[in-house]
Amino acid sequence: MSPELAELYRLGLTETDQKQTFKPQKGSSASRWTTFKRLSSLIYLRIVYRKAAVIDDPLPENWRDLQTGVQRIFRNVGLLADVEVDLETPRGSVNVDVHAIDVRSVDKIRYIVECKNWGSAVPQSVVHSFTTVMHETGANIGFIISKHGLQQGAKRYTQNTNIVGMTYLEFQQRYFEAWWKRYFCPRIGDAADNPLQYTL
Repeated sequence: MSPELAELYRLGLTETDQKQTFKPQKGSSASRWTTFKRLSSLIYLRIVYRKAAVIDDPLPENWRDLQTGVQRIFRNVGLLADVEVDLETPRGSVNVDVHAIDVRSVDKIRYIVECKNWGSAVPQSVVHSFTTVMHETGANIGFIISKHGLQQGAKRYTQNTNIVGMTYLEFQQRYFEAWWKRYFCPRIGDAADNPLQYTL
């Protein structure tokens, strides 16, 4: 057993977990798969077990960077996502920061995201307005993503609702495992496979 895989066992990542996380690419030889698995194991250890599950800069410079970052992560995990989307409501059109659809889900789950790159926590009044948007657009899940999270009153208001307030870092941690399996591993596998085909 390689030192990297031994470390995975020591940290409690089982063989089943490893196979689910590090899937070989179609047509890869056993030796290529072994090399890819060792490389992935090292990176996974460094990112996850050192508590640094970060996909993007957790403190974007402006609201536009925050929006596009959320959109990119949604797309990386397999959702259809767009920014600055106009949605129809009974009272007319409303513009949302990020709109995403999980096309692989049976009910085509819809997400609406409000991005607030403010220097302070988001107040309850913003949550009230966002609740109206959620109700009138028929979205399934709503995220309010901000630099400093929600104020206490806003947090209490969102309890037992389909609205979740979080920082951009918490959003990345929420989707890190899906991002790792669906986006990062396939790409690092392809990157490792290209030079190996000339050396193996």
